Amino acid sequence: MGRIKYKKKKPTGERDLHLELWSKKKKHYCQNCDKDLGDDPNPAYFSHIIPKSKEPKLRLDPDNFKIICFSCHQIYEFGTLDQIREFNLTDEQKKYLKQNNYLRYYKIYGDD
Repeated sequence: MGRIKYKKKKPTGERDLHLELWSKKKKHYCQNCDKDLGDDPNPAYFSHIIPKSKEPKLRLDPDNFKIICFSCHQIYEFGTLDQIREFNLTDEQKKYLKQNNYLRYYKIYGDD
């Protein structure tokens, strides 16, 4: 029986950016629930504010990331609008959503 061959993934630059963002702080806590994230920068802790599937050009923009625990990441990506409205985005992150005219901003926060 033959071996399964896997395609090697092309480097996207995300891992390097994750490490750069991680290195800016000594202690790491979920931005939403304050859970201690430990010392290892798990890729699941890095969430795009505006999903890379919606805006690929923002994939490597450091301002388009928040560091959150896996549970909060799931809520932010797949939760209801009510769950996301309770999410602790900073004013800068809300401004980033609005500046990039991301429709989800208006669904979540209205048209202030």
